[in-house]
Amino acid sequence: MRNVRLVISLLLLAIIISSCSQFGQLKQILGEDPDPPDGYEPTFISTQKPFNANEQAKRTLQLSRTDPYKSDKVRLYLHFIQSDTIFLTDAATPANRKYWCEVTDEVNGKTYKIKDFTIRQSTKLDRKPQAIALVMDLSGSMGDNRTIAVEKAVYNFIREMKGPNDMVSLIMYDDSVGVECALTKDRSELLSKLRTDGLGTYGKQTATLDAIAVGIDELSNAPQNLERVVMVFTDGQDNNSHHTKNEIIKKARSANTMVCTIDYGVMIQEFFLEDIANQTNGTYNHIYMSKEFDMVFKDIYHRLNDFYILEYEPPTFGEHTVTVKLCLPDDEKVVQGTYNNVPYAGMTKLINVYFDTGKSILKPESKKAINIVYNMLVASPSMVIELQGHTDSRGDADKNQGLSERRANAVRDALIKRGINGSRIIAKGYGETQPIANNNTAAGRAKNRRTVFVVISE
Repeated sequence: MRNVRLVISLLLLAIIISSCSQFGQLKQILGEDPDPPDGYEPTFISTQKPFNANEQAKRTLQLSRTDPYKSDKVRLYLHFIQSDTIFLTDAATPANRKYWCEVTDEVNGKTYKIKDFTIRQSTKLDRKPQAIALVMDLSGSMGDNRTIAVEKAVYNFIREMKGPNDMVSLIMYDDSVGVECALTKDRSELLSKLRTDGLGTYGKQTATLDAIAVGIDELSNAPQNLERVVMVFTDGQDNNSHHTKNEIIKKARSANTMVCTIDYGVMIQEFFLEDIANQTNGTYNHIYMSKEFDMVFKDIYHRLNDFYILEYEPPTFGEHTVTVKLCLPDDEKVVQGTYNNVPYAGMTKLINVYFDTGKSILKPESKKAINIVYNMLVASPSMVIELQGHTDSRGDADKNQGLSERRANAVRDALIKRGINGSRIIAKGYGETQPIANNNTAAGRAKNRRTVFVVISE
């Protein structure tokens, strides 16, 4: 028996010595928190205060998420943080604008210095009420202790939510997915339906992608004016989903839902959840300690409600590496991030082309919009698009139909003249049949008179 124990001890020692990563996995399997990697310095926003340029303190500039599809400009959502917990406000006032000293964009092997960029702090108009699906991993590897830590974190998160119109749904999963509480803004109902018994009936394998899909579907019940957010975490790798990652990204984009993802520990699938977050305009966190569940949920909520927006027009299409520099009196803060602004299959984008009333000849001020679409098609040589012309409902429906067709073909002809193969561009007119606003108001009619393109294939 002594020899058996000795052999077992030696084997465990060999595992521990052979790899720090394996040691971390062993600790996680045994229900302990794995040791964070060297240099791990997480920031969890919990409060805020005004920026003071001359204050001596530890400060970091972070790029939390990007949105390259809002318009012809890319949006960078930035956070300026002091002492790992404090969001610094008022850093983009007219007096402080000078500190935002440099923005560069590297794409397709060329670096561009961005001179024409704007920076502002979020306002009430930017902060929409939110519909949040909290998607919690209760697979067997979580164990009761970590699961209870998550349940406590969600309990605190619900109690401290500030938006009176914010809505929450509670979703738990292992290899199956359960909606514990349907989408509601009733805090009492949420707290009463939140499990606090650890794994309970869960505790099997992991179907993270299927759980995200259920979260997206649950948020489809939210009012249109709410911003839709899936917040999902896992302590390991997806081993039981029926959905693929690409299907989930496509589903989230179609539903206009951002997916904020959280990895815990050292047994994760590297870049898996991070990629989903990046491609759906969400945030990504990687944590290592159970106590951080409480902090990370609140951090995401803070970041979605208070932020700086830096906007600029990308020089071209492709994989971008953007660098933002903040030049303070005695220090420089630099942050770097990546994004891809090539429109994806199924995406619809407005083209800012102009015509005289009742006419289909492109006006000179349409040149910029034509150049944007041309550069996109050059950067994506296999892309096929459908150009769509739309009108308001004034006048004769048949004439509106013909006008919309001629306008779509005018844009197509301009692109072919620039050298784009006509087989890649389908032109269709829809007349007044697909309004997106009220035709009884001038503002609504203006929105309905539009030319857009839809990406058919990438």
